[in-house]
Amino acid sequence: MIKSSTAPYAVLLLRVSLGVMFLAHVALKIFVFTVPGFVGYFASLGLPAIVAYGTIALELLGGIALILGIYVSWVALPLATIPEGRAGEQSDPAALEEKPGAVLLWDGGRLDGADSHSAG
Repeated sequence: MIKSSTAPYAVLLLRVSLGVMFLAHVALKIFVFTVPGFVGYFASLGLPAIVAYGTIALELLGGIALILGIYVSWVALPLATIPEGRAGEQSDPAALEEKPGAVLLWDGGRLDGADSHSAG
């Protein structure tokens, strides 16, 4: 059963967590992949550059709006469509290995990207 006295705190925690997640994703696009690199990736998928710039703007402004609690209902709907479009981007870990600043957490939990299953 949901306690009405603590429910607002749960919503706040979820909203701020998602906002931080979207800001982390946009920071990855800007500082690691770089904007031209991200636009080039979208171009390799056959998408126009405006879609890449729109994704960056939506994640940046949407993440800030979620954290601040501004127009949350209006911001949540377009933000919910981003993971669907990004499914192909996340499915190839080799694409991240080409970026020297990328953090690889699926490789045995190591932050340096080294293979945790290799001998030595």
